[in-house]
Amino acid sequence: MSQDRRYSIALGALGVLAVLALMYASMNRRLALAQICPTGLVPSSHACCPPGQRWAGGGCVGQPTSCPVPLQLVSKPVPACVLSNRPVSISGGSLELSSQDWDGQQVLPRKLQLKDFRIDSAEVTSLRWGRCVTDGQCQPLTAPALGHVPPGQSVRGVSPEAAAQFCRFAGGRLPSDDEWIFAAAGSEGRKFPWGPSGLVCRRSAFGLEQGPCRHHQDAPDLAGTHASGNTPEGVFDLSGNVAEWTTRAEGGYSARGGSFRSRVASQLKSWSGHSAREKADDIGFRCVY
Repeated sequence: MSQDRRYSIALGALGVLAVLALMYASMNRRLALAQICPTGLVPSSHACCPPGQRWAGGGCVGQPTSCPVPLQLVSKPVPACVLSNRPVSISGGSLELSSQDWDGQQVLPRKLQLKDFRIDSAEVTSLRWGRCVTDGQCQPLTAPALGHVPPGQSVRGVSPEAAAQFCRFAGGRLPSDDEWIFAAAGSEGRKFPWGPSGLVCRRSAFGLEQGPCRHHQDAPDLAGTHASGNTPEGVFDLSGNVAEWTTRAEGGYSARGGSFRSRVASQLKSWSGHSAREKADDIGFRCVY
């Protein structure tokens, strides 16, 4: 056999090995994603979608063949899996905040004293926002800036004033800082909405853009798909997915709870938040009543 022939065979073998290595790496990435996708969702590209759908343009598109519990299939405006919102009753009570009790983070020591209130079980979705648009009380979402907005995905990229207007349309208002913290932490002072520990990818939609949960996903998951991260009362997504607008006692607004971009636990705990004023593509909201 000539040297050129042996050289060609060697190059061909290397090419086959390279293709097999890429296929093996792709399979491993898919298996790893399948292990951290919330129950009822399946891997699609770098994201997790309902069976039958695929990730495209910032969301899951196509005809879903099933929806993860507790999401339900809707047919309009397009076939999609959507979490039906319901106001959840939160019994009033008190909560002591102090830096010693909250892992040494810089938390202003104070006592929260709350009366009974109700809070949305779900972040406001594109479907709910669309009803406000139809009624003439809200402006259409700026889809070109956000890409595709599935009906079941949490609203984001709206100003706090626009969020407050929606809540008035819904018969409520934006939550105060204290109400939001109390809904997440409870009178027992839970470190995370679900309890004292266990920040994992199946419980909270965080680290989706640059890890640790996924990579290159530049949008939140469908609202309500991380049901194991609920509060005991049944409030979804208070940690991660999109940060949420709240009102500050001294005036202005906060963004609380972290988002799909958050990468560290300190951004996702029950008291986590920062003063904010401008709309952002990882801030949404829910209402209280």
